[in-house]
Amino acid sequence: MALPYTLHLSGPPQVLAADAVVHGFESEKALALLAYLALIGRPVNRDHLAGLFWGEFSTERSRGNLRRVLHNLTHLLPDVLEVERHSVHLVAERVTVDVCEFQRQAANGDLAALTDALDWCGGELLEGVALADCPEFELWLVGERERWRGEVLAVLDAVIAGHTRRGDYAASLALLDRGLALAPWLEHLHRHKMLLLARQGHFSAALKQYELCRRLLDNELSAQPSHELVALHTHIEAARQRPRSAAPQPLHALVGRRQEMAELHALLLDPAQRLITIVGPGGIGKSALALSAAAATDFAFLDGVLYAPLLTVAHPRDLPQLLLLQLGVAPPACSACAAEQMVAALQPRELLLVLDNGEHLLPAAPNSHAEDGLTLLRRLDEAAPHVKVLVTSRQRLGLRAERVFPLSGLAQTADAARALFWQRLAQENPQWTRTATEEAAAAVICALLEGSPLGIELAAAQCPQHGCAAVAASLQEHAHSLALGLPEQCGTARDTATVREEVNQYG
Repeated sequence: MALPYTLHLSGPPQVLAADAVVHGFESEKALALLAYLALIGRPVNRDHLAGLFWGEFSTERSRGNLRRVLHNLTHLLPDVLEVERHSVHLVAERVTVDVCEFQRQAANGDLAALTDALDWCGGELLEGVALADCPEFELWLVGERERWRGEVLAVLDAVIAGHTRRGDYAASLALLDRGLALAPWLEHLHRHKMLLLARQGHFSAALKQYELCRRLLDNELSAQPSHELVALHTHIEAARQRPRSAAPQPLHALVGRRQEMAELHALLLDPAQRLITIVGPGGIGKSALALSAAAATDFAFLDGVLYAPLLTVAHPRDLPQLLLLQLGVAPPACSACAAEQMVAALQPRELLLVLDNGEHLLPAAPNSHAEDGLTLLRRLDEAAPHVKVLVTSRQRLGLRAERVFPLSGLAQTADAARALFWQRLAQENPQWTRTATEEAAAAVICALLEGSPLGIELAAAQCPQHGCAAVAASLQEHAHSLALGLPEQCGTARDTATVREEVNQYG
């Protein structure tokens, strides 16, 4: 149930009754006294109030002024103040105080509650209030304003960090501007805004933000930018001069991977996760998921996304040459030199490195030199702190920093598996008409293939020629050997090379 009155103390102070502003306060001191009682939150001695607001007068006159103001307040706001012979206090049950609501919401700690708390923040505490003849009150107000600003900035920092982790840069930038309006001298807010602008490709705006901060520090504080701010400026200036890497777009839109995309998206935006491996059997859709997730988080990396299809290298030691070529750098003939050059080229960059079919980095046999691929990843982890690595592999790499992201088929979401089946069938034959029999056969096909995207695609490709029921029957007959034997079993004309290419596309 809404309380009769709402007292806004952040921003210009005012009192609302049923959303209408209450007028008639006899003076600025009357509203300031009401705010003081609300913020103190306990009974206050009347003589203390008289001295706080009318200390320059005699005791009798200051008490008389207090009586007049209290009469004004109790007349305007019935039952809001409890006036006793020796004390006065605000009846909290009758008034919603924005500062108190902010503190109550902020105490919950979760992002939703912190966001709600900010709705109660209208600006500086008692903005515009200045009582030159009340030095003790002014001294108290300076301290309260500083405390309030610190509380609001702490909540802003937490909410900005939450939005940034979720990739909602628009919300983060809006809140950064609110923070800078409260405390324009805070470098960390300028740094955060610069980085978010630059990641979105707004390099000029990011560099202008640096100049704004530099001039403000010089003019207002006679201070120079910190080492961190100068380093970020240099980093952004260098990134602006480099060509931005971009991963290839997936051939098809993902079907039925909404939950997986959300979870992987969160991991890619989490600074604590440096190496993520999508692990699953061949044809399960690892590569498609990785490319889709990389495209969706491209904005979060200053230098974009670097894609490396490892099937194109004959040996893990050739990985540095591949990455250098992808960066547009001519690799040296010496493989050891190429590794050094690769690390040096990636060290200053902030990017997402996608290593597709990462099982090729694993040793082919115990004590094999193929372990060089994992050694390179360890070196990158140490030397390139702003490079995040996303790997697709049929097995985990076994590195200490690795976060395994297991990927299974679409069997848990049968609707998604059938949607993929009919989507691909429509691509093979746009005139195809569904029947109840074919719907049932499609359900059988998807179930037998355990939601494998590649298996579903290959099965759908056979249906225009053989019919859904025949493909389902063939799969049932060969249910014991479905591991990519589908083309041969269904009488397809696809050759082995084509099937291998499709397997690679879907991971």
